[in-house]
Amino acid sequence: MDAERAPVDLGRRAGPLIGPGLVLREWQQRDLPDMVELFDDPDVGLRTPLPSPFTPADAAARLLRASEPDRLMLAVTTDGRQPLGEALLTADGELGYLMGRQHRGQGLATRAVLLLREHAHRTVGLAVLRLRIDPDNRASVAVAQRSGFHLARPAAETVDHKGRRITLDVWEHAFPPENPAG
Repeated sequence: MDAERAPVDLGRRAGPLIGPGLVLREWQQRDLPDMVELFDDPDVGLRTPLPSPFTPADAAARLLRASEPDRLMLAVTTDGRQPLGEALLTADGELGYLMGRQHRGQGLATRAVLLLREHAHRTVGLAVLRLRIDPDNRASVAVAQRSGFHLARPAAETVDHKGRRITLDVWEHAFPPENPAG
């Protein structure tokens, strides 16, 4: 960590984030079986850095990682109990999300991104947030667009992902929102 840069408080003490029909809460030990069920999906393995297959040991390691101060990893729920997916925020303004296969197509990812986006800007004080999305992942591109993100300049970056080079589009959201000239 840069000695001149103070650690970012990601707002854990604020408790769960509550929005329209959604509660984002910290992962708990009792959620480990749900993590395995949600994350052990070939689509998740293809599009995220999560291991595939995703095992109970991977879930335990993820729960431990969720408690580290440089990231906020939250279970996406509609009732404050049953995890349906995950939303995450890193101290440097990276947002991420995934929904379990059976919970996709219900607008949960968009609502989770909007809720976490507002928390990151207003509570944490991050001015710019980023999503990195495979341009072939049309569902995630739609989430970025519906959540008010715009392609950054430069719009793409190449990364190593599980032994292969892939290009991801970088989407950004700035706060306060820029007023487009018109």
